[in-house]
Amino acid sequence: MKEITIPAKIIFSLGPVPITDANLGALLVTLGIFIVAFMASRKFSIIPTRIQIVFEMLTEYVMEQLENAFGDKERARNFFPMFITLLLFLIVANELSLVPLIFQITYQGDDLFRLPASDFSLTVALALTIFVISHIMALKISPINHLKNFIAIEPLLKARKPMEFFQATVDFMIGFLNIIGEFAKVISLSARLFGNLFAGEVMVMVIISLASFTRFIVPIPFIVLSQMGGLVQALVFFLLSIQFIALAIDGATPPAESKEQLSHS
Repeated sequence: MKEITIPAKIIFSLGPVPITDANLGALLVTLGIFIVAFMASRKFSIIPTRIQIVFEMLTEYVMEQLENAFGDKERARNFFPMFITLLLFLIVANELSLVPLIFQITYQGDDLFRLPASDFSLTVALALTIFVISHIMALKISPINHLKNFIAIEPLLKARKPMEFFQATVDFMIGFLNIIGEFAKVISLSARLFGNLFAGEVMVMVIISLASFTRFIVPIPFIVLSQMGGLVQALVFFLLSIQFIALAIDGATPPAESKEQLSHS
């Protein structure tokens, strides 16, 4: 039976930097997307090819989701390159096992590639990237308004009556809960993607290893289920990432500016 471990296996090292099977899987996905995109872009024309139609549909879908979340076409265009890259990477990475024989390639007895999202460090890195970008954008728009969502000290200083002080104290405590909630978003976003991909891989391996007759036809429904789960999780991560950044920006945007954006959208 193929050995499945939660930590990614180190295949080799480049100086002090260990290169794991998940790193190589992510590199393979990146190169694959780059090559396909480069080859497809050379054939784009007024009369679209099939792959051009796929790219155009994906582009329209991503732009629609960004415009709905941000309510601003200009901001949606600015975020478009990042989010379409994220979505393409996750879809291809999660469906990598559909490539024939890719996981049969070994190096010194170990599998050379692994599903990138089945390594928790990669999903945490993606979630932390979204977390950092959301707060940088919010601080850039209005540092004071953004920090007010987490440190509500002003109502405490202005409180004069017992009820005002009580309400200000509640708001102050809610600010701490919001801080905890921000870190919970990172854990939730990363653990959901990792858990589903890793569980799907384990499920298929367990079915295959039950007996000799379960290695061929029996695993097919479970493989299909695992691939569908990978596609769904790619979309979930993509959509939640958009919402996290949009909510952070919206919370830092002054009310007057928010109304103006809605009137232009």
